[in-house]
Amino acid sequence: MKPGSLVICIDDTNWCNKAFVSFDKLPVQGKVYEVRQIFDNIETPESPEMGVALCEIQGTFGIFQRYDGVWVYLERHFRIERFQELLPPIEISLKDLLTELVTP
Repeated sequence: MKPGSLVICIDDTNWCNKAFVSFDKLPVQGKVYEVRQIFDNIETPESPEMGVALCEIQGTFGIFQRYDGVWVYLERHFRIERFQELLPPIEISLKDLLTELVTP
């Protein structure tokens, strides 16, 4: 999964209280979203848990302390495990697209 991937929400349960004030809306199970950004885990170095920001939902920004003590300014985001990738990013140049449309 990477920016531009289309994902489907597979878990919209057990939101923490901060989620309701950090986002204007929350992902809904079965709905498709586009990945805007992927975040590394900041809680522990051993955990593979990553985060994801969606094009359709904006999070508030906050200051967080990483596991190594460094303070970072990040957008609030969702656990990547709540989503399943449906389609990786489609990478085609505008020139290639126009060539395909014009070529008989």
